[in-house]
Amino acid sequence: MTWNTPRGARLQYCVKVGMAAFFGYVLCVGERQHYGVYSAFTAALIVGTSVGEDLAGSRNRVLGTLAGMAAGLATAAAFGLSAVTLAAGVALTAFIATGFGWGVPAVRIGASVCAVIIAAHVTDAFEYSLMRAANTVIGVGVGLLVSLVVLPVRGRDEIARGRAATLAAAASLLDAGSAGNDAVSALRLTLLNATLTLEKAVKDMAHERLLKEDVAGLLQQARHAQAVGLCSMAASLALAELTRGGLAPPALTELHTVAGRVATKLRAKPHAEGPGPAAEAQALPFDDIAARLHRDMPPGSPLRLTLLGCLHELHQIELTLAQPCAVVQAGAAGGAGTPA
Repeated sequence: MTWNTPRGARLQYCVKVGMAAFFGYVLCVGERQHYGVYSAFTAALIVGTSVGEDLAGSRNRVLGTLAGMAAGLATAAAFGLSAVTLAAGVALTAFIATGFGWGVPAVRIGASVCAVIIAAHVTDAFEYSLMRAANTVIGVGVGLLVSLVVLPVRGRDEIARGRAATLAAAASLLDAGSAGNDAVSALRLTLLNATLTLEKAVKDMAHERLLKEDVAGLLQQARHAQAVGLCSMAASLALAELTRGGLAPPALTELHTVAGRVATKLRAKPHAEGPGPAAEAQALPFDDIAARLHRDMPPGSPLRLTLLGCLHELHQIELTLAQPCAVVQAGAAGGAGTPA
């Protein structure tokens, strides 16, 4: 475990969490020393790495609180305080949340609310639940307001960063060819992490429909980048297999050259407005390359099939780059549109 001083986006996140907790505590209703903690930590927990993530978190917290309150009030009123009552209340919370399809995050929040009602507030369950709900709503409102106003991180920005990182990682992996195993493995891990980060941005972005964001255009851009990442990973694995399998050096050299040319196109893509005639004119003659490279290989041989698979993945990358993506116009948040 090593210390890495938070800077940039991570430092901004720390400041936003602190601000949310402060205003949540100050704006609580009821006795501050009893109920302020609920509005404060709700506000802090709502603030995440992007607006979309915060919208999802607010939904989970509100729905989980409702499920926990309903289950806690019902079981506390019917059976009083006991270990069996607490277990039944938590199980009922999970039953309600999963029945409505609210998901495991809502169950976890609701279970804590229900357990506190039964274990610590069985004699004043209704009053506690009412005040807890009110302060949860305050915390959600404060957290969302901080997220939207203080250095907001929108889905369009997260997807643009994730897309650029995925394309850059894919280009580096294709350029590496069949370099040393450790170097290529590290590049594959970088590409995998970039793809997973982009997938998280896609999931968070889906929640920004509530803000009238152009979700469809942004998701199209992300899906194209993810397809490129998967094809690049497959091509890299095929290149490694061809190297181990003893592909003739001239053929292997030409294959590395083709991969390098595709990598060059990948590096140009984040700044291109679209494929256009120039890109079409520079399309690689994959059919000719395939015919030339596997001419002397027996039909159906593993090496031949791997070679054709590698060329297919590289061709798919080029075809994906040639597909036009919607140019997303900036919304109220300002900024230039993100080109395909």
